[in-house]
Amino acid sequence: MNQSERKLEQLLLSRGYTPEEILYQPGKSPDFVTSDGKGWEAKRLYGEKIIFYPRQRAKLQEAGVTVLVFHDGSDEPMAEIPGTGLSQTSYGRIRFHDAPSAARQSTKAWRVSVRSIVRRGFYDVLEALDRSGLLSFTDLQEVVENPRTLSLRLSELRDLGLIRKEQSKYGLTKEGIDAGDLLRELDLVLRLKDLKRWLRREGFDRLPRTTYRGLLRRYVRLLLEHFEDRLVSVVVFGSVAQGDDTVNESDIDLLVVVDEWGRDVWGRIEELSRLKSALEETAEHRLLVRGGVWPILQHYPLTKEEAQGFHRIYLDMLFDGITLYDREDFMEKTLEILAGRLEELGSRRVQLPGGGWYWILKPDLKMGEEIEIQLY
Repeated sequence: MNQSERKLEQLLLSRGYTPEEILYQPGKSPDFVTSDGKGWEAKRLYGEKIIFYPRQRAKLQEAGVTVLVFHDGSDEPMAEIPGTGLSQTSYGRIRFHDAPSAARQSTKAWRVSVRSIVRRGFYDVLEALDRSGLLSFTDLQEVVENPRTLSLRLSELRDLGLIRKEQSKYGLTKEGIDAGDLLRELDLVLRLKDLKRWLRREGFDRLPRTTYRGLLRRYVRLLLEHFEDRLVSVVVFGSVAQGDDTVNESDIDLLVVVDEWGRDVWGRIEELSRLKSALEETAEHRLLVRGGVWPILQHYPLTKEEAQGFHRIYLDMLFDGITLYDREDFMEKTLEILAGRLEELGSRRVQLPGGGWYWILKPDLKMGEEIEIQLY
């Protein structure tokens, strides 16, 4: 999903559509279809024009799709063009440009672009310029040491219109910024593709308070993008999982298990706090706030090694925990082991008339006897 498509997705959420009501169609037109049958297409403004692929404009016009035009400096659309307006050559000051068909494009140029992407140093140069702005040839040798290779990459990047040279320094063009964004997205997709199979989609559907489903989907995605293959498990527990929480009073309790995490618990909490801040900038969070709901996330952060030991919160997770992500079924297996240990002890959970409960871990416990529950 490119920048303009992300902006459109957030706009649709802010207009009252839920994530379940928005269908994203990667590689197709329109970009989004909502549950009411409406089509939505995102376009980025280049100067004073927007670009349509071959026959795309006619297709969008026939379908009655609304085209929303975004520019880099704002998340709000600068124009919403109805499908009927696409029959003209412009809309206000925005000009329509139809890209040539594939048969008219230069095959050689296309092959050069694709081959350049996989050559050593191509992405490194783009990433360095995106991170630092203008850099000299000497500066860029920090990422591509061989001067001949670097000269070739810079020449190719200039020919493709992805970088520019200002006096003795190099910088990215708008197209170069776009190319870097796309390559980063591709890199992330490839790295996360295998990990996403451990998402527990049925867990999100089990959340009693439906208003939290979109928010927690987004948060687990943020956790996955941040920790990547170090993320082991994410489990909702407590009142939100049980369905007896109170809006704006009850926390959303989350067990977060991360491999190779530092021993400093405050450092972990600070790291998760930054991710919570990122969540607050998303459309899902803003939508809840507009509706008067202020979600509060409370973390229980553990390393994988720590999670292999017994924790009191596991007792309630056996009955009410809702797993959202579980790499290699780690928590599922851990809770299965715990259930076996409790059965060996004869443990039982006693429900109280008022809705509470307590545990009898060992009915025949003797005076002075200690209970130790080993999981692994």
